[in-house]
Amino acid sequence: MIVEAIYNKYSDLNIDLKKIFGFISHGTEALTVGEKYEVYAISIFERTPCFQIIDDNHSPTWTPIYFFKITDNTMPADWICNFFLMNQAWY
Repeated sequence: MIVEAIYNKYSDLNIDLKKIFGFISHGTEALTVGEKYEVYAISIFERTPCFQIIDDNHSPTWTPIYFFKITDNTMPADWICNFFLMNQAWY
C-alpha cells in the first residue's frame, strides 16, 4: 500500500484533535507533504487508526491515517490480517 502525505502538522488537520486523539498537539510529523510512503502495517491505537511507515528521519513510526491519502491500495500478498476482541471487563 502506498500513501501520500497531505499534512505534516497536527494544527493543519481538519478534525477535532481532542475528540479523535484525546489530546491536542501542536507538533509536526517527520513527513514531506506530497511525498509517497510505503505502508508496512495498519493498527489502531487509542481509537486512532495509524499507518506504520518509514518517516523522513528514516525511522519506523506509527502515524495517524489523517496525514495521508491512499494512492495505491494494493495489499501485499504476505500481509496477515488479524484482530483481537478485548473483554469488556478490560475497559
